[in-house]
Amino acid sequence: LGTGPVVEIGPGSEPIIATACVKRAFDLTVKNIGPLVLVVIIYVMITIAVSVAITVAGWMLGFTNSPFTPPSAGTTATPEYIAFMIGSNLVSIFVSVFLLIGAIRIGLNIVSGKPFSIGMLFGGGRLLIRAFFAYLVYLIMVLVGFALLIFPGIYLALRYSQYLSAIVDKDMGIMEAFAYSSRLTEKNKVNLFVIGLFTIAIAFAGCLALGVGLLFAYPMIWLAWIVAYRWMQYGGRAVLDDPITQKPMLANVEG
Repeated sequence: LGTGPVVEIGPGSEPIIATACVKRAFDLTVKNIGPLVLVVIIYVMITIAVSVAITVAGWMLGFTNSPFTPPSAGTTATPEYIAFMIGSNLVSIFVSVFLLIGAIRIGLNIVSGKPFSIGMLFGGGRLLIRAFFAYLVYLIMVLVGFALLIFPGIYLALRYSQYLSAIVDKDMGIMEAFAYSSRLTEKNKVNLFVIGLFTIAIAFAGCLALGVGLLFAYPMIWLAWIVAYRWMQYGGRAVLDDPITQKPMLANVEG
């Protein structure tokens, strides 16, 4: 593997290996299982709380007969109801993006051998507006791709999949992050697709384990994508441990 300095590689010059990314994610998940499970629990609890709050708000506004039942099929799509649905979806996305920023920062630190804390999950405020609009752009772009044909949607999803990591990692602007992701995923789209298939299998296996397995599966899936991101930046050697210090190689080169 060599022990020289770790530097950024040319886009596509060292394609990722899906199985190696998943294996590294497994090892990192095992090593940090306690904090990672706590992050997942907090993430899920906040997501559920927001969903419940929106549902109760819909009931209080008269859109449902019960706070825990969806609108009936005959519910009239009034302008107020449409506005509420759009607003509630935007609120859900806003909260999800806020948590995603923190989760990505934690993942980047874990893969890079940097200190991390659960509090980082709530540290994405500075990037939130930028990341929120980037998420909407990405979502619309991918949905349009799927509406045209399945393949364009998959292609766009993979090509620009690293935009949020780029925003968190490099403090990039929206278009700059999309351009960076486009370069980074060069010659890696098929391998990223394979990682996607692996993550589906991992999530399914977690569900089979009475749902408890998802507490391990979720952080493993999330770290697999972060490992792939770092690999595309610095090469496969960078995501491994230094043979001397037994710490991730990137711990020695990143500020």
